Amino acid sequence: MIEVCKVGEIDHGESKVVKVKGVEVGIFNIEGEFYALLNSCQHQSGPVCTGDIRRRVGGDIPPLGKLPDEYFTDDYVVICPWHGWTYDIRTGKHAGDPGIGIPTYKVLVEDQTVYLDV
Repeated sequence: MIEVCKVGEIDHGESKVVKVKGVEVGIFNIEGEFYALLNSCQHQSGPVCTGDIRRRVGGDIPPLGKLPDEYFTDDYVVICPWHGWTYDIRTGKHAGDPGIGIPTYKVLVEDQTVYLDV
């Protein structure tokens, strides 16, 4: 495990990109839980972890001719700033195709310090 930052350096809904062993990794704080994703989009290797962080939008498929009922889920996603590909921060899975994903890394928090296993 490698120390990457202090807990207070990343607010809820924010991220920080760090370089560990030559690999860029985004560290995310989601409601006090920390997650780590490879900073490389599956589309064209864009810096995905520098993108916007939002709650995922869900919706119910309505009958023909009706507007969908949209709502925010409890899941948070990061949106690649290059072309908008969207990934679940907790799992690294693409929001529209769970067969696509980016690697995640184990994160440990001890004594207000965030550690990463790369």
